[in-house]
Amino acid sequence: MLRKNRGTTAIAVAALALGIGANTAIFSVVHAVLLAPLPYREPDRIVTLLRNGDGPASPADFQDWRERARSFESMATAEAWFVSLTGRERPEQIAGLHLSEDMFRLLGRAAGAGSNVRAGGFSGRERPRGGSERPLVAAAV
Repeated sequence: MLRKNRGTTAIAVAALALGIGANTAIFSVVHAVLLAPLPYREPDRIVTLLRNGDGPASPADFQDWRERARSFESMATAEAWFVSLTGRERPEQIAGLHLSEDMFRLLGRAAGAGSNVRAGGFSGRERPRGGSERPLVAAAV
């Protein structure tokens, strides 16, 4: 019957191919965005602290937390940073982050001068200093 109706068969095969391709693409994106582990050392131990649970901490708050906190192995900060690049035909806004000195070490990554930090996996065998079970990073953003 499929040989007799070649047009119908071609449409059915094309619809199946399109459906399979769309599902593969969607599942690939879901895996990469939601399911794949973050490219940091022990990402399940990274926490974010906010002042009063809803906003970024001030530098003074962060210094107080860093001095007094005993529940965290160490702490680092990250702050959004925007600057306008001029001197060209059209100004361009550049987004970045101001990071405290310990951020790359805490994430288990190396800073690359003039380049993006490259993603890479960890084996899970790396342990922080002394193998502590306390959270590794508290980032006030």
